[in-house]
Amino acid sequence: MELLLKPIAYICIFFGMALLKTLGFFKAGESKTISKIYMNFILPSVVVVSFASNPMADTSLFLLIPFALLYGLIPILIVYAFTRKLNKADRAFYMINVSGINIGGFGIPMVQCFLGPAAIIPTCIMDVGNAIMMSGGAYTITATLLHTDENADESGLKKQVLNICRRLFSNVALDVYLLMLVLLILHIHVPESVGTFLSPLSNASAFLSMAMLGTMFEFKADWTFLKSIFKLIGAKLVFCAAGMAFVSFCMPFGWEIKKTAMIVLCCPIGALAPIYTDMCHANGSKASCANSLFILISFCLMTVLSLVLP
Repeated sequence: MELLLKPIAYICIFFGMALLKTLGFFKAGESKTISKIYMNFILPSVVVVSFASNPMADTSLFLLIPFALLYGLIPILIVYAFTRKLNKADRAFYMINVSGINIGGFGIPMVQCFLGPAAIIPTCIMDVGNAIMMSGGAYTITATLLHTDENADESGLKKQVLNICRRLFSNVALDVYLLMLVLLILHIHVPESVGTFLSPLSNASAFLSMAMLGTMFEFKADWTFLKSIFKLIGAKLVFCAAGMAFVSFCMPFGWEIKKTAMIVLCCPIGALAPIYTDMCHANGSKASCANSLFILISFCLMTVLSLVLP
């Protein structure tokens, strides 16, 4: 029972914040303020504290970077191949939302809750590859394949690639990931005093991330498009199961790393997916609804896996 208390507490925080938002306790735009605080201060602190507390990470974990990148790329190509009979807007909706996962805002605090700070390092390494798709890679590939951008000539494609690079390196958390990985390669240990200094911010991670997700939760579904949302969720779960099977049977890691990676694969849809869906002239509100529903599914999946996996 004690193992369930933390996830139950997080679910209560999530729904409590969502309820307060519905009652008007939070003003419009305040969720963005919470998100900025979390992504620019709290999450980088969690990363630094984790690396300071666990200096003996294996550099073979870098294999998780291309794995996470392919985990975001391959579903796009598969969905593109199997949705040729659909209209362009529906194809864009499926392609963008089936790609990538929300590791920074959801996966890291949940992994920290279930598996402890040592599991943060492989989670951060996975997010390096995942962030490439989440910061515009999925949008660029979708817009290029479906020709949703009328101005997508060679110069337009170069501009999109430059925008991806700009988004990547303006992401404070990702910059900290990369810095920690460089220090890891150079065998430079982050002083424990740095971890101690940042620990108050790190300890606020779980609460603030759940508060952020709660204030962002929206469920204003038109019942006419729930069918396509359930199809998307089904596809995400299939790709999640395939990714977990690959990690379990093919990745050359110990069981603790494999367990961490499998739990991380259950993270919800990327937070920016509704924005990119709208940019591809698809239904952004449908993407927001799918995102919110998958947050609840991810809660359940990650909780169950953390208890069931040995």
